[in-house]
Amino acid sequence: EDVKYVKGKRKIMVKAKRGRDKYKIDLNYPSYQVTKIKKH
Repeated sequence: EDVKYVKGKRKIMVKAKRGRDKYKIDLNYPSYQVTKIKKH
């Protein structure tokens, strides 16, 4: 599993790889609620 994240002011963008699947996950900061998950 490969995880990269970029921390902005109000959100964290996480890019994760799992096998062949790639996910883009947006988290709210500081509550860490997931706002968006995109699989591609």
